[in-house]
Amino acid sequence: MVWVAAGRMDAYKELGVRLWDIAAGGLIVEAAGGEFWHRPVEGDYTYEIVVNNGLLRRQIEAVTRGV
Repeated sequence: MVWVAAGRMDAYKELGVRLWDIAAGGLIVEAAGGEFWHRPVEGDYTYEIVVNNGLLRRQIEAVTRGV
Protein backbone atom coordinates (compact mmCIF):
# COMPACT_ATOMS: atom_id res chain seq x y z
CA MET A 1 0.00 0.00 0.00
CA VAL A 2 2.80 2.41 0.78
CA TRP A 3 4.35 1.63 -2.61
CA VAL A 4 1.16 2.99 -4.19
CA ALA A 5 1.40 6.05 -1.94
CA ALA A 6 5.03 6.54 -2.99
CA GLY A 7 4.23 6.17 -6.70
CA ARG A 8 6.13 2.90 -7.16
CA MET A 9 2.92 1.02 -8.03
CA ASP A 10 -0.31 2.28 -9.61
CA ALA A 11 -2.69 -0.04 -7.77
CA TYR A 12 -2.89 -2.90 -5.30
CA LYS A 13 -5.62 -5.40 -4.42
CA GLU A 14 -5.69 -8.05 -1.72
CA LEU A 15 -8.32 -10.37 -0.29
CA GLY A 16 -8.41 -11.67 3.25
CA VAL A 17 -6.43 -9.07 5.16
CA ARG A 18 -7.24 -8.06 8.72
CA LEU A 19 -8.42 -4.60 9.69
CA TRP A 20 -5.37 -3.89 11.83
CA ASP A 21 -3.12 -4.70 8.86
CA ILE A 22 -4.72 -2.12 6.57
CA ALA A 23 -5.75 0.83 8.74
CA ALA A 24 -2.43 2.69 8.77
CA GLY A 25 -1.68 1.88 5.13
CA GLY A 26 -5.05 3.26 4.05
CA LEU A 27 -4.39 6.50 5.90
CA ILE A 28 -0.97 6.84 4.26
CA VAL A 29 -2.43 6.26 0.79
CA GLU A 30 -5.19 8.83 1.29
CA ALA A 31 -2.75 11.40 2.68
CA ALA A 32 -0.65 10.95 -0.48
CA GLY A 33 -3.68 11.63 -2.72
CA GLY A 34 -4.56 8.04 -3.55
CA GLU A 35 -7.76 6.12 -2.97
CA PHE A 36 -8.34 3.27 -0.57
CA TRP A 37 -11.53 1.28 -0.27
CA HIS A 38 -12.42 -1.96 1.41
CA ARG A 39 -15.31 -4.33 1.96
CA PRO A 40 -15.79 -7.03 4.57
CA VAL A 41 -15.49 -10.66 3.51
CA GLU A 42 -16.19 -13.88 5.39
CA GLY A 43 -14.16 -14.17 8.57
CA ASP A 44 -13.59 -12.10 11.67
CA TYR A 45 -12.26 -8.64 10.85
CA THR A 46 -11.34 -9.78 7.33
CA TYR A 47 -11.49 -7.46 4.32
CA GLU A 48 -10.83 -7.14 0.63
CA ILE A 49 -8.90 -3.97 -0.15
CA VAL A 50 -8.27 -2.01 -3.30
CA VAL A 51 -5.76 0.82 -3.38
CA ASN A 52 -4.92 3.07 -6.31
CA ASN A 53 -3.10 6.26 -7.19
CA GLY A 54 -6.34 8.27 -7.34
CA LEU A 55 -6.71 7.99 -11.11
CA LEU A 56 -7.67 4.37 -11.74
CA ARG A 57 -10.83 3.65 -9.76
CA ARG A 58 -13.18 3.24 -12.73
CA GLN A 59 -10.76 0.95 -14.58
CA ILE A 60 -10.14 -1.21 -11.51
CA GLU A 61 -13.86 -1.52 -10.76
CA ALA A 62 -14.52 -2.52 -14.40
CA VAL A 63 -11.86 -5.24 -14.24
CA THR A 64 -13.04 -6.60 -10.89
CA ARG A 65 -16.64 -6.72 -12.14
CA GLY A 66 -15.52 -8.54 -15.29
CA VAL A 67 -16.65 -5.79 -17.68
